[in-house]
Amino acid sequence: SSPDGAAVSAKVAVGATSTSGVSSVSACLPRLLGSSTSARAQLRRAGAASSPEPKKRVDSASAQAPRSGEPGDPLRAPSVHYLSTKLLEEVQAAGFSRKSTIYDIDPSIIRKRTAHDRCPRDGREGAAFVDVLRGADNAGRANFMLSYTWGYSLGDIVDALVEYCQRCNLDMRRTYVWICCFCMNQHRIQEAISRGDTVPFDTLAEQFSSRVRSIGHILSLMDSWRSPRYITRAWCIYELYVAMEANCKLDVIMTAREGRSFLRALITGDHGLEELWQALEQVDVRKAEASIATDRESILQLVEDGPGANALNQRVRSKLQARFADVAEQEVLDFQRNHPSCAQSCKAAGEAGTRISIMLMQMSEFDRVVKLSRYWISRLKETCCEDAPVQAVHYTMMGGALLSMGDQEGAGASLAQALRICTVSSSFGTLEGAHVFRLQALLLGAQGDVEGGLSKIAEAYAVIQKLGATESKHAANVLTTMAVFHSKLKQFDLAALHFQKAHDILTTLGRFRTPFFARLLTLMAYVDVKLGYISKGLAKCEEAHKKLVDTGSVETSDGGHCLALIAWVMAESGNTKVALQRSLSSLQILENSGMSETVQGVESMLSLAHVRHRLGDLAEAESLTRQASRVCSSKGLSPLLDLAPVGFNI
Repeated sequence: SSPDGAAVSAKVAVGATSTSGVSSVSACLPRLLGSSTSARAQLRRAGAASSPEPKKRVDSASAQAPRSGEPGDPLRAPSVHYLSTKLLEEVQAAGFSRKSTIYDIDPSIIRKRTAHDRCPRDGREGAAFVDVLRGADNAGRANFMLSYTWGYSLGDIVDALVEYCQRCNLDMRRTYVWICCFCMNQHRIQEAISRGDTVPFDTLAEQFSSRVRSIGHILSLMDSWRSPRYITRAWCIYELYVAMEANCKLDVIMTAREGRSFLRALITGDHGLEELWQALEQVDVRKAEASIATDRESILQLVEDGPGANALNQRVRSKLQARFADVAEQEVLDFQRNHPSCAQSCKAAGEAGTRISIMLMQMSEFDRVVKLSRYWISRLKETCCEDAPVQAVHYTMMGGALLSMGDQEGAGASLAQALRICTVSSSFGTLEGAHVFRLQALLLGAQGDVEGGLSKIAEAYAVIQKLGATESKHAANVLTTMAVFHSKLKQFDLAALHFQKAHDILTTLGRFRTPFFARLLTLMAYVDVKLGYISKGLAKCEEAHKKLVDTGSVETSDGGHCLALIAWVMAESGNTKVALQRSLSSLQILENSGMSETVQGVESMLSLAHVRHRLGDLAEAESLTRQASRVCSSKGLSPLLDLAPVGFNI
């Protein structure tokens, strides 16, 4: 059965109390009980926790509070070094394996090894596993807390922690991770179950909250990137909620095996990116389960009373998205370093590099795209693949990222190099060549040359037609850009036609879960309103916002720009209150992303000016419009969408 995943615990075991005087025997009960009906029946969750059995006499030495990190300290935790060496050896010597779960090793290793040791916390026989470990290399005061489920294999837990230490350059001998199965006294947990102790939710919640705040850094372990069990458990969701409310550090970790699996899906299948967005879409705290229904209800109520389910979902999705970006970047760099030959390097750059850059572009990770493109271009030169078509692809990706960042000069130089290579390698008539034309069109449009941009995008579509790729994702990208130019020329009927065609292509291909699709919907909504179809525009805005939330993309620069368009549409519909919230969020997101002085930033300012104008604040509307004009003048920019208030020129 699937376990509850909370690392819930108080500061002390039975026979001692925390500073709030709450007994902590209940700390691991939700995880330990899992979904076992017979075990659940032993817990009556209506009243206060039952009193512990009478303590045996404790001498004065053991009655003294333990020093930080010493045996008896409730924050004492095993080191990653110990877990990855001695513990694994002990597990295998006992006849278990790396695939054994915490449930498997609890009776025969965790409790058996410590059954006759005196507990330094209450003086009774039977100690917490961590209290019998000796030496600073093996245990010390926790600097991390692991959020996981007991159904995970020990090998996955250890591998993920080792990978995290290696990635963050941490000393595994001094990285101590609080893990409830090792740090709580499991003998007392079993005693509590046998007595049928009542464990109220409030007690569990207070105990865990205290632990999280004391440690301050949570590691959330996802066992599978496609369908992580972690996000289906209500107590795991509660851990994330507490970390968010306490403003603790939160990192999502996974095993290196899962990282490689993600990379393979991304670079070997055309639907790898779609799988990524689908995985993020599954994150919904409202769908989480608990073995005890009242726990789930209490957790969800706490979430709703606090940040809200949508906000928590967004936070988790953003963290997962960031982790996916880290994994993809590191894995492909490792692949190239381990494959020095020209053929292998070109293959890695072509198959992995392009798709990863596309993923990073959709995540608005433009700096990373530039960094990786430069690395791959340099690597291709070193391996005598300079001027190969694959190098043109990376110049194109770098140009697109620089253009999004507002660096028109850098974008122009990169795209010029891509064009040069396309000429040398005779690859203008390829999909890569069409991509270069499309980005050139966007660059011309950002510089105010709309006619030139439209001509260049027509060249791109001609290539698509010649290749018979008019129903491909490439065609959808080109059609979307073409529609933007037609809308700039106020040819809204034609723009709507191209937008709809792009929409139909992506829907048929099953590519409707992406941030790009959300952006397409907001552009379609903008044109709908220009054509007088306000209700249709509002419906598309609602769908677009849901896509952004589902993919964890609201806080990205593309998400911020989508909010600007949504705000503009809502203002046109008369819903100025929500429009103001959306436009202010848009501007803040783009400022935080360093995108204020880009086309997206200018259009966000104009959207806010439009909302202010609708609210009757003409002075603020004029101020924002002037600010946008100054940015355009200083940076040589020209907005592609007409979002300024009526009667205001830019």
